[in-house]
Amino acid sequence: MEGETMKPEMKKAIKKIDTKDWKKVPVEFGREVLEISVPPDCVELSMKEVPSLSDPGAALEKAFLNPIASPLLEEIIRKKAKPPEKLSVAIAVSDITRPVPYKGENGILLPILRCLESSGIPKQNIKIIVATGMHRASTDEEKIEMYGEEVVEQYTILDHDCENHALLESIGKTKRGTQVYVNRDFYFADLKIATGLVESHFFTGISGGRKSICPGLVDVKTIQKFHGPVYLEDPHTTNLVLEGNPCHEEALEVAQTVGVDFVINVNLDKNLRLLQVFTGDMVEANLKAFEMIKGYAEISLQEEFDIVLTHSGYVGRDHYQTAKAGVGALPAVKKGGTIIIAANNRDFIEPVGSPEYRSLIHLLKLQGPEGYLDLRRRSPW
Repeated sequence: MEGETMKPEMKKAIKKIDTKDWKKVPVEFGREVLEISVPPDCVELSMKEVPSLSDPGAALEKAFLNPIASPLLEEIIRKKAKPPEKLSVAIAVSDITRPVPYKGENGILLPILRCLESSGIPKQNIKIIVATGMHRASTDEEKIEMYGEEVVEQYTILDHDCENHALLESIGKTKRGTQVYVNRDFYFADLKIATGLVESHFFTGISGGRKSICPGLVDVKTIQKFHGPVYLEDPHTTNLVLEGNPCHEEALEVAQTVGVDFVINVNLDKNLRLLQVFTGDMVEANLKAFEMIKGYAEISLQEEFDIVLTHSGYVGRDHYQTAKAGVGALPAVKKGGTIIIAANNRDFIEPVGSPEYRSLIHLLKLQGPEGYLDLRRRSPW
């Protein structure tokens, strides 16, 4: 950082430091790596090294043949009330903000589609629905990058629109009083499949499973409540916590009400290589993936630090997603300390975030943290 991009007090302090004995550490920056100079006693913390799959294709085949707490997908299809050629299918997929390995022979999408078609379901009966939540719609280029040209050319791919009520269906209220609307194409499909990545998540505990549906395929007001202070300030709303977590419980209730026949979830290592594939029941397969990730993603802290340097990883495509890295680093920094995030906000359409998010950031600057939170807690919000 140079010139106006660095805080004056930080720039002044750095000039007084002798850095000749400092060491270089690699820090992820989108798809690039930065070499950052740090003091020689700098402590490096990272998730554990776990062997990635040497044969992803074989692992995928094994996962489909051994679903967790569920019949085989082919058996689920056979037990439906309609013949296969009459069944409508909806597959919820993640958008470009998640590094899910969908594309190609070693991806998770083609095995699903081949299974459906070998069971007698025609291509035209299958809809792939991008579970965008409140994210913007995918571009044509992003769809090809994520799902592959073959899939884009041969299948119907639709982006969820959380603000278009013509595309939403009411499923009633949750136990917490949320009036929920969900994507009609998914809700009314005869066969519902959810896919995604299971990783640590700063307020739902983990991603994947139920999260494909809520917030992925629900209406804007449900998403806003889901991301609101009542939920996010609960002490159980944090990374790798499910029990008592209101966000997890709300999302799970919504997804179970909607109904999901089969899930395909994956774990990745820190280099985005495939570690494990979990198929089957939405709840049980997600929990197995949770057990896996908890074993290698959780980092033990022996002390807090004055300065914590972290990176936003793949998801730091925009400023909005980068917040996850800041929250993840909070337990490691002393009160009043400093967090530095290396984030390549490379989204060429919305590098900061949506217009609504940019408005909220402006409001935060005007109101200050306490004034902003007070405003957010009021009922109209």
